[in-house]
Amino acid sequence: SGSWVRPTPAQGRKEQDEAYAMAQKAVKLDPDNGAAQSVFANLATTQHKWAEADAASSRALDLVLTDVTLNQRQLILLRMGRLADAAALSAKLEQVSPSSGPGVATASIAAALGKLDELRAMMQRPEWVQPGARNRLIKLEALVHLGEPAAVRSELEAMSTQPDRFLSEFAK
Repeated sequence: SGSWVRPTPAQGRKEQDEAYAMAQKAVKLDPDNGAAQSVFANLATTQHKWAEADAASSRALDLVLTDVTLNQRQLILLRMGRLADAAALSAKLEQVSPSSGPGVATASIAAALGKLDELRAMMQRPEWVQPGARNRLIKLEALVHLGEPAAVRSELEAMSTQPDRFLSEFAK
């Protein structure tokens, strides 16, 4: 959901509430749909329903093991403060999807665990320099965690000239 970029918080909240209700219906209609469970888990966090998010993201992994369900589970564990559990999924994520690049929670997990040298080393791996909005944003997040303002500024300037409108608008 792009609810976090809506003009007002009320518009974003309305969109999150509606999406949560739809996802809740989807998992009731088909509780064995891993994608629906994963989406429901993510949207449950917007409602601060952490037990629901935990259960649904775990169920999603039981149903379908993909980079999407693993990334969602990792993010939910990170948001819940379960850093060791989130970090433990990194190896599984690389195993399931070795060419997809870094997981969306990778930088946050390493930084939260105080593994800044490991984070610097990760940023040198080829999959961290692949083009694409997701990887650019993960790299930017890593630079913020590393406390490198000049590198953050440089990355934002480079992103602001990208043809991808999402990236360029975000960076500006």
